[in-house]
Amino acid sequence: MRIRRRPAYNEFVYQDDALQYINFEEGRIRVMTPVSTNNGYDGLAIDGNMDLPNAKRGTYDYFVRDYQQNVRMILTEETHYGINECTMETNRASNEEPVFGASTDNEVAQTRVAISTIPGQGSGGGWASNTSSSVSQLGSLTHKVGPNVLLKVMAGDQISASTSYYYQDPVTNGTGNNLTASILTTLVQSILGSPATGLAKGNTSDISTQLNADYNFVDKTAPDANNSGGNLPKAYLTVLFFNERFEYVGEGSTALRVAGSGDGQEALSNTGYQSA
Repeated sequence: MRIRRRPAYNEFVYQDDALQYINFEEGRIRVMTPVSTNNGYDGLAIDGNMDLPNAKRGTYDYFVRDYQQNVRMILTEETHYGINECTMETNRASNEEPVFGASTDNEVAQTRVAISTIPGQGSGGGWASNTSSSVSQLGSLTHKVGPNVLLKVMAGDQISASTSYYYQDPVTNGTGNNLTASILTTLVQSILGSPATGLAKGNTSDISTQLNADYNFVDKTAPDANNSGGNLPKAYLTVLFFNERFEYVGEGSTALRVAGSGDGQEALSNTGYQSA
């Protein structure tokens, strides 16, 4: 392998005979191979912002330098788009459990039940519009946290999440917070199991204590703890943001509550929430 530079201020950098990047005063134009794959459940697209020969793409990388002109940070215009769906089906287990059940409890496997066991299913009621074979079953007496994922994001990244749900009336709610502790347990297990959390792995006890004492975090993870909540289950699609020290960030964090019983309810969705 040879790396060589063309003359004229070393603007053009090659590896063997393939152009790698073009230097300019504020950074470089990096040559990349675009990626586009989607199997209907999982997808990934990586792209630049300019066309180059031989089906290549180019993207601008800007260098942030210190007073000695050392590069301290690279800001790129390369775009990444990813999508993953948790179907709960057993034939997708090997794909879904590492993503949505990465904690030691493996919430995908632990909460999976056959849809035929859902009350009313197969007798003219139940979740007739769901053509799946398996679903995630949650409840205050079983598992309180279902499939979840821990993602590392950057400022400006947009997160969209959606889930379908079904429950039957009547519902009896009590008071008291029985969600925050379960969410904290799952978060700690996800931190320990993620290669992207680095030094946080040795501080999970402090992280848990800190978050448990944060009123805003507790309020977001159990927003209806102090009231019976009427005839709606205390069930939510929850998106939480943290900084690099796993301190809670309220901006963009949300908890969407289920809205109605029976079949045909619109999915809970938050679209385009942007990390600060």
